[in-house]
Amino acid sequence: MSFDIGSSPASTNISSGTGSTNFDDEPPFLEELGINTKQIWHKTLSILNPFRVKPDLHEEADLSGPFLFLMAFGLFQLLAGKLHFGIILGWATVASLFLYVVFNMLAGRNGNLDLYKCLSLIGYCMLPIVMLSAFALFVPPQGGIVLMGGFCHVVHSGLYRVAGRVGVVWG
Repeated sequence: MSFDIGSSPASTNISSGTGSTNFDDEPPFLEELGINTKQIWHKTLSILNPFRVKPDLHEEADLSGPFLFLMAFGLFQLLAGKLHFGIILGWATVASLFLYVVFNMLAGRNGNLDLYKCLSLIGYCMLPIVMLSAFALFVPPQGGIVLMGGFCHVVHSGLYRVAGRVGVVWG
């Protein structure tokens, strides 16, 4: 047995049994997991500009972006000295369930918002709160909470109007 790198045998692919060492034909890891980073980026930009909501962008629901935002929110809270990971995930789930039930009860048979899409929308709409939490690490919040709360309201109402295909609510 030699520990020289040049004399070691090439590693083999055990799952296929072919013995090939070419990884060029393998898909990227994030694509293999079903995480579309380009879509997460476009949805993030859509949340940051709530007056230009693209309805076709939020048709495909995913939970990788919202989970990333909620974990970032928990990390910022942890840096502030508060351990709230379970509370953040729990309240996001409860809020999604509540909005799912209320929206489908109001829409009746015309409601097309499923729970997975509702979880995705709630997670993406947490982005302004995540930004406030990061901002609060450096500057003590005084009036920014009301401003961010209003911004979150505009984002939520715009996205749910588009997701539920509700008529124009704003003037």
